[in-house]
Amino acid sequence: MTQETQKAPMQIAGQRFKLRVWITSRLWAQVMAGMVLGFGLGLLMSDATGLIRPDTAKAGGHWLALPGRIFLALIAMVLIPLIFSSIVGGLTGAGSGEELRSVGLRLAAFILSTTSVAAAIGVALALWLQPGTGLAAFSAGPSDARLPVSEGGRCQTSRSRVSRQPCRT
Repeated sequence: MTQETQKAPMQIAGQRFKLRVWITSRLWAQVMAGMVLGFGLGLLMSDATGLIRPDTAKAGGHWLALPGRIFLALIAMVLIPLIFSSIVGGLTGAGSGEELRSVGLRLAAFILSTTSVAAAIGVALALWLQPGTGLAAFSAGPSDARLPVSEGGRCQTSRSRVSRQPCRT
C-alpha cells in the first residue's frame, strides 16, 4: 500500500471528528439538524409516500412524540413552583411597604399598557385583514346542493311535496 491510501481512512476519521465537534459545540446547528431530520422523517412517514401503512405511521408518530410530551410535562411541573418561589422571593426582598407599593403600581401600569397595546394591534389587524370574509363562498357551495330546487315559485322536494325549507333557484 502506498502512503496516500493509508492516510485516506485517517483523513475521513479526522473529518468525522471535526463534524462531530462542530455540531456538538453549536446549539443552533443541533437545532437545525434536528429540524431537518424531523422534516425528513415526517415526509417519509406521510401518506403521500406510501412507504409505511397509515396505522403504522400513526403509531410511530405517537412513539416519536413521547419524549417531547414528557419534556413539556416536566417543564409544566417545574413552572408553578418556580413562579411561586419568584413571587415569594420578590415579596420578602422588598424592604418596606412603600417600596412594595411602588413596584406593584409599576407592574400594574406595565401590564395594563402592554395589554392595551396588544388589543389595539389585534383590532387593527382584524380590521385591516378582515379574516373570514372569503369563507362565505365556501360554505354556500356544498350545503347549497342539498337544498330543494324551486319550480314555479314553490320549493319542490324529491317526493313532489311543498317544502318549508329554503330552496335554491
